[in-house]
This record gives sequence, C-alpha cells and structure tokens, in this order.
Amino acid sequence: MNDRPDQRSATAGVGIIVNPKHVATRRAYTKLSEALRERAVAYRTMTTTAVRDGRWQAEQLVDWGAEVVIVLGGDGTIRAAAPVLAEAGIPAALVPTGTANVLSRHVGLGSTRQAIAHCLRILRSAGDDADASIRRVPINVAKIRRADGRWEQTAFLCLAGIGGDARAVARHHALPGLAGYAWGAATALFAEGLAVTGDALTAGEPVWSVMASKVARPAGPISVFPSARVDDEQFSALTVGPLPRGSAPEPFAPGQASPSPA
Repeated sequence: MNDRPDQRSATAGVGIIVNPKHVATRRAYTKLSEALRERAVAYRTMTTTAVRDGRWQAEQLVDWGAEVVIVLGGDGTIRAAAPVLAEAGIPAALVPTGTANVLSRHVGLGSTRQAIAHCLRILRSAGDDADASIRRVPINVAKIRRADGRWEQTAFLCLAGIGGDARAVARHHALPGLAGYAWGAATALFAEGLAVTGDALTAGEPVWSVMASKVARPAGPISVFPSARVDDEQFSALTVGPLPRGSAPEPFAPGQASPSPA
C-alpha cells in the first residue's frame, strides 16, 4: 500500500489514509482501490506508522489537494486525522477496520462493505452529500496535566476519560485486537483511585474513573450513556466508584482528561 496517485482523472482528488495494522484493512483497501480505478478516480494513499498515526498523512493529503479523504482504520486513526481535515474543510469518509470502531458504529457504518458503498455514493454526488453525519461530529479539545506538571492539549471526537478506563485504553496495545482491550481492562481494575475536585460528581470519595461521552455504547452492545448523541453539544458524564476504603487517591483537577481512541 504505497503512495500512488491514479492519473486517469484530473478532476477528482481522493485521499486515502490506511492503518495497515489489521488484515481487514488490506482487504478493504483492495476493494476500495479497485472501485476507484474502475471509476477513473484519481487518488493518493498514505499509510500510517507507529510514529505518524494519521495527522501527518492528513496534512500531506491536504497539501496534495484532496477534496475528500477516506480513512481506513480505527478510532485512533480517525482521531489523529480529523482535526487537520476539519480545519481544512475537507469531508472525511470512514471505512472501519480497527478493533473497536466506536465512532463508525455510532454514525451508522456497521461493516466495511457498507462503508465502501457509502464512500462511492459520496464520490458520485461530487461531494455535495459528503457524509453529513461525519460533518456534524465536533472536534473537541482536552487539556491534560502530566505527572511532571506540564499542561498539554489534545483533540478527540466522542469520548474522553481519566482514571481506570483511560488506563485500560492506553494499555490495549500490549496485545492485538480485543485481547489488548481485555488485558488493559484487567490491569486497570486495581488502579489507584482519583480524588475529584471542582464539580461535585461524588461526595469526595475516591473514584475509579471519570468519563465524558457523546456515544451511547463506547465499549460494546451495552448502552452506558443512553442519552448521548455523537453530534450533541453537551457530553454525558459517568463516574465509576467510589473505591473501597484504603485505596489511595491521585489528585484530579477540572480540565484534566485523557482522550480515548475515539
């Protein structure tokens, strides 16, 4: 999956960002590229790496002149590329080939076949109908205070958290696929609690996790946030805890959050 523009059409400009981690990505990319060649659509493909997870690729495709960018990957790839594409005003189409695919599921893309068909409909309409559901997904910003006191800012789409849940997501790379998420969750079960200050989410008791979401089902079929919608202005919040007595809380102040892959 090297960078390759198809030169048979001078009018189209389709950028493709591919996360090659999963086998499903290669199969989906083959089907998508064959469909684009049949329609004489010019495209350029950029693959992600461990160092460049999608943002740099999006910047390169913006400079190339992409009119639509198709992302083949999971929530992390989408999250990395989305701020660049939103700033440039370029619509994004998604082909879910990651492990969780939280955002894709919540905008109605349940399979790669369905997503590829959707991409082709977007191209046939010359971008006029370019994925209205994705266009409505806000780019949110979280401020993070590191253990050394440094403040950082990062973008996310639909889910952010701090505490045990965030640790579980951060450690899922230890194993491939769903096994990685299960391992991350298992290692985070005994994480130290958080002392929440600011808004009174709890009565001062140590909590295991604090999450804010715009998706109803961030971790599978169970509706954790029943009233959440991906295009809402407000987040639905959830606090997990308090923890049993004896758990040592870590300090937590308003404005801190750890973005999930979505």
